[in-house]
Amino acid sequence: MAIDLRQLRYVIAAAEHGSFRQAAASLGVEVSAISRGIRDLEDGIGASLFSRHSGGVRLTPAGELFLTRARNVVTELETAERDVGVIGRGERGRVRIGIYSSLTSGFL
Repeated sequence: MAIDLRQLRYVIAAAEHGSFRQAAASLGVEVSAISRGIRDLEDGIGASLFSRHSGGVRLTPAGELFLTRARNVVTELETAERDVGVIGRGERGRVRIGIYSSLTSGFL
């Protein structure tokens, strides 16, 4: 099963807010997207990450472990994106300047 980065963000937001509704509001998506994304993730990995109740959601023991790993993955990806962006914008790296010897005869 392929886990989508979006699903990891949904799990993190739901765990932080204790509610799919509040998680959806914080991410600017529909509640149904959060619910469906997390349900699909749970089905794919074969474990419930949240216990659902009328007042919101609470992490299961499997969910607590998954949350720790999900945060690590998201943090690493954000760091990689930032580091590569710095190189892509030329803010870090090497500049190599070379001159053909035939061009230097008389000009330098």
